[in-house]
Amino acid sequence: MNKKQDFNKKDGNKKEVFKKDTFKDKNTLNNNKLTEGLLNIEQFKNTLLSESKSIFPINGINLVSLVITPRKLVQITIMKKGGITIDDCQYISKIFQPLIPEDYDFQVQSPGIGFEIRPGTKEFELLSLFEQLPVKVFYYEENRDNSEVNDNNKKVLEASGTFSIVTDGLILKKFSNKKKNKDNKEIELLQVPFDRIIKIKTTFFSEEI
Repeated sequence: MNKKQDFNKKDGNKKEVFKKDTFKDKNTLNNNKLTEGLLNIEQFKNTLLSESKSIFPINGINLVSLVITPRKLVQITIMKKGGITIDDCQYISKIFQPLIPEDYDFQVQSPGIGFEIRPGTKEFELLSLFEQLPVKVFYYEENRDNSEVNDNNKKVLEASGTFSIVTDGLILKKFSNKKKNKDNKEIELLQVPFDRIIKIKTTFFSEEI
């Protein structure tokens, strides 16, 4: 009989306690490594964001978001007036490549279809970059009695079209049909104040820009 068997036979309770403690220690170790990894990722992200301030805007290109996943993937989303091209992505990629460690994957992308822009976010501050591009606007219906909109009386509406920014909101040129390209005839104008906007979602396709 080997020592392990002797130990188990002599004191089975110790074996159970030992296994629990070991499991707990492993969990603690894994959690510590995970926490350390997340802290390192956050530090790396802060470094890239700091570098980004001296890079953007460049050639009309702005940084929309910078994300680093636990799987070591760096995703940089960029935008410029009229939309982003593949050449723009390659251009920014060359600038950032020296800053990315070899063990990280790296991706530069445009906002794409379904990108959401919400009031109070950095993306909303860059709203002018999305002017004249097809979007869907989600907004609260105006109260007929001009009372303040709240959770009890708000009704959400949506409209698709292209927009222009004015002093206190958007002027949306609503699409008259389902086509969202340059040949479409927009005939209905809708004014949406900033304080009634819930979110704006991009709906454009590259071939339509």
